[in-house]
Amino acid sequence: YAGTGKSAMLGVAREAWEGNGYAVRGVALSGIAAENLESGSGIASRTIASLEHQWEQGRELLTNRDVLVIDEAGMIGTRQMERVIS
Repeated sequence: YAGTGKSAMLGVAREAWEGNGYAVRGVALSGIAAENLESGSGIASRTIASLEHQWEQGRELLTNRDVLVIDEAGMIGTRQMERVIS
């Protein structure tokens, strides 16, 4: 639900992850949602399509030292989610 503190909780989680040496990135289906995730939690965020485009170019690949926060993951189609998870 809106206003329950999800963004604030993610901001605290981001601080903990970064404090342990992880790079934290956020993605969302829309640019507005990515902006809201970033402004509310401090997690640098972009659209999933934008990140997938970078991956196709061999850039910004994830490692075992990355945490990927996916906003509204239940709204993502199964094929796109499979690509992200893979």
